[in-house]
Amino acid sequence: MLNTVFYLVLNMSVVATILALILIPLRFIKIIPRSVIYFLWSLVLIRLVIPFSFSSDLSIMNFCRALVKRVVIMPTQIHENGNLTISNVVRTAKTYFPITYKTDLLSRIFNVAAMIWVIVAFGAILLMMLLYYLSYKELCKATLVDGVLYTSNGVNSPIVHGILKQKVIIPCNLKDNKEELKYVILHEGVHIKRHDNLIRVIAIITACIHWFNPFIWIYLRIFIEDMELSCDSKAVNGLPLSERKNYASTLIRLSANSEKPFMVSGFGRNNLKLRILNVLNHKSLTKFSIALSILFIITISLVLITNPAQ
Repeated sequence: MLNTVFYLVLNMSVVATILALILIPLRFIKIIPRSVIYFLWSLVLIRLVIPFSFSSDLSIMNFCRALVKRVVIMPTQIHENGNLTISNVVRTAKTYFPITYKTDLLSRIFNVAAMIWVIVAFGAILLMMLLYYLSYKELCKATLVDGVLYTSNGVNSPIVHGILKQKVIIPCNLKDNKEELKYVILHEGVHIKRHDNLIRVIAIITACIHWFNPFIWIYLRIFIEDMELSCDSKAVNGLPLSERKNYASTLIRLSANSEKPFMVSGFGRNNLKLRILNVLNHKSLTKFSIALSILFIITISLVLITNPAQ
């Protein structure tokens, strides 16, 4: 059973790596809204956690035949639809469900690799839970200001804390700065509405499962950058240039404070220059551009989320 799971994870990891390499250049096309880029990362996440998909002539993987020579049809006893397939990138198995390998040597190698994979993945997830507990322990003493707004000496920059019960926690010295607080609430309010903390946790757990793939950790960092860029775009949407300049100034000032360990802030130093340019150059979407964005998302989803034709 563990062999089969590891084989599927290995295949998912390779396929998701290829799709993310296709996605990353789209980040530099200025006409594509940041919210669209942020959404498209969910396609990579789906590829990392769901091993099967529908086969389609539209799939981008049809152009990667040298890598994905065939797909494996899932047994009908597992599902009712016979069109579900699994991309077969590793190609070391002789039979599937459960996996048996072409040689005894491959079987022994994959047995050892599967054990190492599950031990490290389990340890990485436990470490993540420990880090979250340490931050929770420090922030649970935050003082309520109003609604979901709290203050704490445990943070140097504003953060959203919590997964189900979310709080905006700010440094104590920011409470009376009404101007900057307005932009902080705009930014963190978007994170709360989109449940970005939950999405971030899912992404980190997924990276822990695919710990052996160095590309996944690079993608995780880029994904979190795109999360903040799309959050900024949403927060300043509809604001005049003067307000966006004030928002950018708030980003600069609050990022000057060093973050404490285990704290993740939307007002940190990471990629600050790009975020400021993104805020200052932001243009609100028209109804026509929104329609184009939806059409683009549907098209890209069909291309990236489906397996090659059988």
